[in-house]
Amino acid sequence: MTVDDQAVRVKPIDQFNREERQRMSAVDKKHEERMKAIVAQYGWPGRSLVGDEAAIDAWLIVQHCQVDFQEHCLPLLKKAVDANEASAQCYAYLLDRIRMYRGQPQVYGTQFMNDKLVQIEDPQNVDQRRKAVGLGPLSEYVALVRKMNGWPNQLPDPTSPSVTAPAKAGPAPSVAPDH
Repeated sequence: MTVDDQAVRVKPIDQFNREERQRMSAVDKKHEERMKAIVAQYGWPGRSLVGDEAAIDAWLIVQHCQVDFQEHCLPLLKKAVDANEASAQCYAYLLDRIRMYRGQPQVYGTQFMNDKLVQIEDPQNVDQRRKAVGLGPLSEYVALVRKMNGWPNQLPDPTSPSVTAPAKAGPAPSVAPDH
């Protein structure tokens, strides 16, 4: 599933044409149905069940599912993280993705909308929260995402009005290292 998931995400979503968006949506829908079946049968597919790589792949697929299913999976993923069955970084990305879709500021600063970092809750302490889950400093992450997408390498002040307010539910925002 991950190979197909990534094959439809070869450029930032804001550069997709209609056909590419439809193809991505069809792949995401198919994968969501499969993940729903897996989660219903086994719970969160953690490391001991599927191995390290496949556990990360499961998170990646869920990142591209509808927000209602993401919300269903979030506590399952958290329980898996607490049992050392899943990565805390995966939890951080999924939490931020859900919060962005629900119009809430993100916690870990993992999500962009087009070329803008989505608003962060308590931005003065974001690097401490990122470090606690094994993520690097926000400034390094922003530089990486901007380089991957060919965007100007500018780190906005996460407290400034130029930071994008959270969006309501919609398609995955852009190419970032989480996919």
